[in-house]
Amino acid sequence: YAGDTLGLEAFFAGGVHKATAVTLSEARTCFFDRADIEGTLAESPSLSRQFLKTLSERTRTLKQKLVDETRLPIRERLVRCLRELAEHLGEGGEERRAVSFRLPLARRDLAALLGARPETLSRAIRGLARDRRVTFSGRRVTLACMDERTVEIDDACPAPGSKS
Repeated sequence: YAGDTLGLEAFFAGGVHKATAVTLSEARTCFFDRADIEGTLAESPSLSRQFLKTLSERTRTLKQKLVDETRLPIRERLVRCLRELAEHLGEGGEERRAVSFRLPLARRDLAALLGARPETLSRAIRGLARDRRVTFSGRRVTLACMDERTVEIDDACPAPGSKS
């Protein structure tokens, strides 16, 4: 997502960043030399704290995703993922209204991200569509509003495309 960083873990561990990243859309990137970052962190304790906060949030998020993948049904994992994508990519989103976005990856990649087989993901998508809580048109996804207190899409919300 915009503003995300790569390599913090390797930087603070004193290692080499061994992963790669592929952007899903056009992106601008910036590289910082280790010595420059070390000097800046020495001069700015608040920046050091922000990096630690970012690392802590990533650790918490990764732990939660691991728990989700092993314990939650695919429908709930899919809804959580779609909510996250809608937060970052969504258009619309007026109070209690539908939010739309372009799915930035192929469904087979989405299935892999969720730890599911493509067929299982397809069944979960059909179930959400049947319940009129999500509509898929190619890569265009429209979500009915969702209750923040639950994983599931809020049944009190109008379905995408309905008038209320």
